[in-house]
Amino acid sequence: MISIIIVTWNSGEHLFSCLKSVKSQTEKDLELVIVDNNSSDSTKEIIKSFKTDIFIENSSNLGFARANNQGISVSKGDYILTLNPDVILGPHYLKKVREEIKKKEKTGMVSGMLIRPSGVIDSQGIYLSSSRRFYDIGEGRESGTHPGYELLGPCAAAGFYSRKMLDDIKIPLSPPFTKGEIGGFEYFDEDFFAYIEDVDLAWRANILGWKAAYCHDAVATHFRGGSRIDSQWKQYLSFRNRYLMIIKNEKVTHLMRYFYLFILYDLTRVIFLFFKNKYVTDDNLKFSNLLKKAWKKRKLILKKQFQL
Repeated sequence: MISIIIVTWNSGEHLFSCLKSVKSQTEKDLELVIVDNNSSDSTKEIIKSFKTDIFIENSSNLGFARANNQGISVSKGDYILTLNPDVILGPHYLKKVREEIKKKEKTGMVSGMLIRPSGVIDSQGIYLSSSRRFYDIGEGRESGTHPGYELLGPCAAAGFYSRKMLDDIKIPLSPPFTKGEIGGFEYFDEDFFAYIEDVDLAWRANILGWKAAYCHDAVATHFRGGSRIDSQWKQYLSFRNRYLMIIKNEKVTHLMRYFYLFILYDLTRVIFLFFKNKYVTDDNLKFSNLLKKAWKKRKLILKKQFQL
């Protein structure tokens, strides 16, 4: 069975079309799990007009990562699709990615081809550069074959994961971290709140021996912009989470080899954000605490890697 996890927050604009595309899948062995982060628009009414297997209503916005962890924890499928409410799946999407993930034993993630309404490519998966900047492969190109970049993992807007992989790479949430969710583990890093959590998860999975695959025949339309998050807050989260991700996952040898790239890219960016983004100075204490937690998580990942 495939469990589809949809996290919503004021997602009424596209949600009906998204849910309709789920119901139209040729793959029928499905479980629909929706986690709502306290929407105040028409989202809840739309959800209740569809048949869902599990509907979790949070009393506040817990973020993309934590809400997805809630959904994964209560789901029952052997495979998980994280699905943004502004994505419309092609009718064969789930059938195709399920076939792809079974081709090789250590394939734990699959990316389909996400396109934008204009017809250009939105994402064919995630690529991580030597400077540890991340990109959606194929973004802005005309629809076509995979451009050949090394695939780290899928974009979580329509990311397909095996439960076996997720259970293998999960990190305990017990002290000295935070009070745990159901099961006491996190799959996506809850300290990220939102943004880059899919890059972090895919990087961790690669460290622990899992690989990603690309399925050109699994097509979905991604509208983007459905989260309506303040642009400065989004910019800060992307900036902050990149450093948390690097601390958790980076090899010391790689950091030393490409240190000049980090200086060239990061120094000017830090200076710019310090003066232009209010969250950089307002959130310093919290950021410092998150860096300490990221280091502790790094130790757990390395310990697990050495046990392979």
